[in-house]
Formats: sequence, C-alpha cells, structure tokens
Amino acid sequence: MTETPETPEVRKADLLKRLSEAEVQARRIKASGQALSRSARLQLDIVASVRESVSATPAEAATPEEWDAQRERWRTLNEFGAKIEPVPQNFASSYEASSLSALSIASYFQAIVTPRRHHFPAQSQTRFVAGVERFDEMLARDHRRQKVRS
Repeated sequence: MTETPETPEVRKADLLKRLSEAEVQARRIKASGQALSRSARLQLDIVASVRESVSATPAEAATPEEWDAQRERWRTLNEFGAKIEPVPQNFASSYEASSLSALSIASYFQAIVTPRRHHFPAQSQTRFVAGVERFDEMLARDHRRQKVRS
C-alpha cells in the first residue's frame, strides 16, 4: 500500500489541531487547580476564624453535646479532606517541564519562520508579528513572576 505524502497544508492543519488540544488541556488543568485553590483558601479562612472563636469561648459556654456535635462535624470534614489527594509533586514538575518544552518548541518555530515572514501575505504578516509580540510579552511576564518567587 502506497502512502500519499502529506502536503504542508495538511501538516499545518494537524499542528493547529494539536495546539488546540494542548490549549484545552491547559485550560482544564488550570481551572481544576484554581477551583481547588479557592476551596482550600476558603477552608483556611473558615478554620482560622472558627479556631479564634472556639479558643475565646469558655468551655462551660456550650453543653457537652454541643461540643460533641461540633467535634463530629469537623471530624467528618477532616476525613473528607484527607481523601482529597494533592497533585503529586512529580506530576506538577512534569507538567512544568512540559510547559518549558512547549516554550522551547515555540521559540524554535519562531526563529526559523521569522526571517521568512516578509514573504507572507500582508494580513498573515500582521497576525504573525502580533503572535510574536504576545509571546514576548508572556515571556516578560513569566520572567517577572520568577523574580518575585525567588
């Protein structure tokens, strides 16, 4: 069986499809992480305020049954929280490495195509330059974020 060679248009379309898939995956992972982070922040805020109130409450201010009811509710919440597995560090590190690979791949593509952009149709040149500028802005933002972390 003879395989027909793929045209540059087919290859470009396949690359655009793969980029769309990567974007969908990144958005899904980001949303999941943000929701978990928001919930954890809320839980931390609640626990801090309740701990402060409980610490200030005299033991005699509530009946033994009322203390037990609160203890049981928090025990149940803690059991549920213990079942939620944080993202393993190796997974987070692997995804970060994957993102750095994407950065390298994107830089390489821009490096080989940028010198050829003057052969693009005018509208494509404008969109290409806008994409490069957006990429450069993202790198600058990420660099500032890294500086803040360190």
